[in-house]
Amino acid sequence: DETAVEEKNALLAALSDELDAAKKTARETEALFEKAFSASQDRETVRKRFLRYQEGLRSRTALEKAISDAEKAVSKGDADKAAGLIDDVESRRLELEGSIEGMRAEAEREVELAQQGDAQFGTTETKAAIALAQSALKDGGFFTAYVTANDARMGLLKLPAQTDGGDGSWRLLLGAAGLCIIALLAYLFTRKSGKHAKEI
Repeated sequence: DETAVEEKNALLAALSDELDAAKKTARETEALFEKAFSASQDRETVRKRFLRYQEGLRSRTALEKAISDAEKAVSKGDADKAAGLIDDVESRRLELEGSIEGMRAEAEREVELAQQGDAQFGTTETKAAIALAQSALKDGGFFTAYVTANDARMGLLKLPAQTDGGDGSWRLLLGAAGLCIIALLAYLFTRKSGKHAKEI
């Protein structure tokens, strides 16, 4: 039937256009992924072990397969299969986008923690590192922002104790609870000290 053939061709043409649009969006997301997880040579080993990066690589591989399968279905004229596979392309793209957004959230949280520690115990070096982390975060280099801020925060925990007052005990407390929020620890320590003084 000539009408049926024309309808099928029109549908396939529409699906081909839809696939092209899905591929364009997918490529844009892949570029964002590359930028989000870009790493200097000395950070590549850390990145390879980073679970968020591994998750993203799996999503990107699945996305590429979905695109390839959809292209084959369109080229073979299988409209029903092509439609489902194009939907799969978008689903896989969203998974990859989730890895990017997850890395963004982790970077933002790590920068915030580093800023809290820097406000209490910052040095010229930590302030410079946090500034670099903030710049990377703004530019979309979320992995770089995370590891840079993390280095600054860990550096704050390793600062040598001072001899004035009870600062040495503060350093020990902070070192023992390295992954806790520094500002919160300071607050709790102050409350505990005040309560102990009242009991005495």
